[in-house]
Amino acid sequence: DYFHPFKPYRFVVKIDMKVYNRWGVLVFETHDPEIHWDGADKTGKIVNDGYYPYAGYYYVQGINGVVRYPLSGQRKGGGMIQVITGR
Repeated sequence: DYFHPFKPYRFVVKIDMKVYNRWGVLVFETHDPEIHWDGADKTGKIVNDGYYPYAGYYYVQGINGVVRYPLSGQRKGGGMIQVITGR
């Protein structure tokens, strides 16, 4: 399974998304609007079950140029992802 955005979304040209573990270590980063995080860290190892905070922004092409918005719709641009591996 993959973590990815709900569709349809339109005019998103890129994102800046970072996922961290509970100690604040970066485990995943992407600029792809499709995200497609499979739960693996930067070394390819599947992370442990738990909650992983994320932060970042998405960029939308508008008539006056590209506009940056927080990923969560809140000012800080973050939230939590719950990982359940089933192992």
